[in-house]
Amino acid sequence: MPAETTDLEARLARMAQELDHLKHGLALLGVKPCSSCGKYFQDADGKSLFDAGQLVCYDCLQDWWHQRAPALGIEQRQAVEHKILRWLVANRNAKVIRQAEKMPRADAIELKIVVGCEQCNGTGKVDKGGKCHACDGRGSVWVVGLRPEFE
Repeated sequence: MPAETTDLEARLARMAQELDHLKHGLALLGVKPCSSCGKYFQDADGKSLFDAGQLVCYDCLQDWWHQRAPALGIEQRQAVEHKILRWLVANRNAKVIRQAEKMPRADAIELKIVVGCEQCNGTGKVDKGGKCHACDGRGSVWVVGLRPEFE
């Protein structure tokens, strides 16, 4: 039995090494894995995976953010929120919804993330103490990804 165990361990070590070589080769080709689901994406241009220290695909982004946000400090969270907003708008045709009455129908929404308003820095107020018009004084806006049939 010890010889069989040693043989099995050697085979597993070889397989692990081969897998590492394949992952390295994929990385050289610009193919990277999502840190949440593990699926690989062609991401040479940064449009397939969101990068905030961890690479996350569009399908995993909302759940990943809900888990990650509470662990961040306020400034760091706001920075990542703004980065998410810009990435979603630029790469996924997401819409920024500033007023609740302009929210699309629930069945049209594929992804919805609340982020701090960039105009008032999440305070809901403008310089002279008035209500921020960009977020209606809430201090936040919604970033909404629509299902393809509703875009």
